[in-house]
Amino acid sequence: GPAPEWNRPGARGDPGEVDPTALPPLELGTLVTESVLRPGVLALVLLAAAGYLTGVRRLRRRGERWPAARTVAFLAGLGVVVLATCSGLEPYGEVLEWVHMVEHLLLIMVAPALLAFGSPLQLAVDAGAGAVRTVLHRPVVTWLTSPVAAVIVYTVAVVGVHLTGLMTLAMRGDAVHLGEELAYLGSGYLLFQLIFGVSPGRWQLTDVGKLALLATVTPVDTVVGVVLLQ
Repeated sequence: GPAPEWNRPGARGDPGEVDPTALPPLELGTLVTESVLRPGVLALVLLAAAGYLTGVRRLRRRGERWPAARTVAFLAGLGVVVLATCSGLEPYGEVLEWVHMVEHLLLIMVAPALLAFGSPLQLAVDAGAGAVRTVLHRPVVTWLTSPVAAVIVYTVAVVGVHLTGLMTLAMRGDAVHLGEELAYLGSGYLLFQLIFGVSPGRWQLTDVGKLALLATVTPVDTVVGVVLLQ
C-alpha cells in the first residue's frame, strides 16, 4: 500500500496521527526503504565533509600530510549521523522506544567518537584558519571545552532527556526531536574530543586523565540505564 502520511518528510504531527501498524516489519532492508529525507541535515553533513576535505587538500598542496585514518574516521562519523537521522531508524524511532535509544547511542557515542578522532579543529588550524586557535583560547571557550564542562554537559544531556518527559516529546515533535539530536551530538563531541581528538586548544589530557574522564561519566550511563530498566 502507499507510504503512511506520518512517515513522509514534514508530516510528523500529533501522536494521534501516527499509525505504527502502517509501517512494514522492521528489517535490515527497511533502513533503506523507509528512509526519511531531511534536507537540512544532509546539507550540513555535506558542508562539513566539503570543509574537511578542503582542509586536507590545502595541506597536501603545501606538501604536508594529514593522517588518512583521521579523514576516514571523520567521514564515517558523518555517515553515522546520516544513519541515525535519515535512515529507516528515524520513522521507527518515533513509535519504538528501543529504536529511539539506538539513535541516541549512535548520536552520543559512535558518531562523536569518530568525528572527534578526525580532529577537525586541529585540521582547520593546520590548514590556515588561525582564528580557530584564537577562539579556543578565550576564557569562556576554554572552560566550555574543559573536562569539567564536558562531564556536566554530558550528564545534563543524558539525564535531562531520559529521566524527564523530553524523550516522549522528542518521539512526537520535530522541534524537540531536532534539539535532542543536537544536544546528544554536541555533548558527545565535547567529551570524546578530549579523549580521541587532537585539539589546538588548551586541554590535552594524558592517558591517565582520559581514563579518569571516562570513569567519571560511565556511572551516568549506568544509573540512567538501571532506572530505565526499572
